[in-house]
Amino acid sequence: MNKIKIIFIIVFLALMISCPPVQAMIVDLADVNGLGYFMDDSTGRVWMDVDNFLGMSYYDVVNFLDGTGFRLATYSELIEMHGGTYPIDYPYLADVMGDSFEIVPMIAGIYGDPKNGTVQGSYLVGPDGRDWQYDLFAPAGEGASWVGAWVIDMPNSYAVPEPATILMMGSAFLGCFFFRKKSL
Repeated sequence: MNKIKIIFIIVFLALMISCPPVQAMIVDLADVNGLGYFMDDSTGRVWMDVDNFLGMSYYDVVNFLDGTGFRLATYSELIEMHGGTYPIDYPYLADVMGDSFEIVPMIAGIYGDPKNGTVQGSYLVGPDGRDWQYDLFAPAGEGASWVGAWVIDMPNSYAVPEPATILMMGSAFLGCFFFRKKSL
């Protein structure tokens, strides 16, 4: 029985060590009714293309999204998604997320709820290779022709665990079986 325990521990450690770190990717999804979508594959969340909302004010975007299952993203959701886009490949991201290249070479969108009548925005400027910036501000009642919106799907409360989680839980149950306390 001790050999089985040792083999189990070795296999478990080998699985834990051999799992490479995940590099998040932004994946382009098919357009639906003229609206573009992309997915952050590290979280599985679906986003609407930023350029779907070019020139729309905060209020226009909120009214458009009513009943669609999508909403404006929060700051923390943007940080999570933007953090997975490094190294930045601007031409790819601009193609997938949508940009306002005809006017200004950047991917720019508003997010969150307005504070004092002003909404915040995030942007990435392409040609000079800047990192994601979070200091774009716009009046909530006005839109700009080069600013879209960061729109994300509503969270699913019945998320399915990823395979690594299932493997870890299964290993724990097997470990409990092998290491159970012997009764007298």
